[in-house]
Amino acid sequence: MTRRAWWPVRPKGIALALGGGGVKGYAHLGFLSVLEEAGIPVRAIAGTSIGAWVGGLYAAGKRAQEIYDWFVQLPPDLIRKRREQDLPAHWGLGGFEEALQRFLHPIRRFEDLHIPFGAVTVDLHRGKVAYLTQGPLVLAILASGALPGVFPPVQWGDHTLVDGGVLDNVPVRLARWLAPDAPVVAVVLTTPPEELGRRPLPTLGERIPMLGGLLKRWRYTQALAFFLRAADMSASSLTYMRLKLDRPEMVVRVPLAEFTALARDVDPQVIWQRGREAALQALPAIRQALRQWRIPARHQDDFSDVIFLPAP
Repeated sequence: MTRRAWWPVRPKGIALALGGGGVKGYAHLGFLSVLEEAGIPVRAIAGTSIGAWVGGLYAAGKRAQEIYDWFVQLPPDLIRKRREQDLPAHWGLGGFEEALQRFLHPIRRFEDLHIPFGAVTVDLHRGKVAYLTQGPLVLAILASGALPGVFPPVQWGDHTLVDGGVLDNVPVRLARWLAPDAPVVAVVLTTPPEELGRRPLPTLGERIPMLGGLLKRWRYTQALAFFLRAADMSASSLTYMRLKLDRPEMVVRVPLAEFTALARDVDPQVIWQRGREAALQALPAIRQALRQWRIPARHQDDFSDVIFLPAP
């Protein structure tokens, strides 16, 4: 599936691989705002989870500030609306589907986009990464962010899809496939495992007999916190191992260690600003990459673990 070319070219823009990270995705918008101000062309975007939300909207022609303003005004009760086809999960996708359809109108499909775009998901039954590059755009965005247990899986034909971050949290290979002649800039929101390990672990509450059932529920909450820490470390290790294998031309890590993906009481402007700061630091290196001649697609990416899904 890899497009290959062997003659030297001067890149006409960059390909972005936007990683997952839930609420930390505001940093992607801050990053994009700096690229806009600097006049850096974006040739293609591959996104996982919140990276697919941001990437899909941006590829549809929305500006970074416009997407930010749309995100912050979304009503919190959207998560409670379920579609008929939604399987059991903590939250539903119905409200998000309606909001995305309205915001993206009249764009409906990948084929309508202004910038080549691909969303990363995972096929639950086949155990493989699934790339979506054609077909209904909103359905692809929802599938890429369908965090197991939190949001229901999404049906794409006979494929049952969940959040791409399960296996491919920063989609470098897909970005390179979409624009083989462009340097890939990977924007990473995931905290490295060694930094996660330095965070204080949750402490056990004092035993107060009069609390009764409340104390019992608190213990379950603490147990969940330990589980989530272990899951975060596992996901972080997989993300950084994948980056070493996929070798993007540039890795830009946004420092967001104090935020969790599902945090609700956060200031979006703080996260947006972190993305801007990371972009400003990376800007000289991005400009240098665009000045250099390069031979695109010099090595064959391995897609043996990937399915390119047709439109349903």
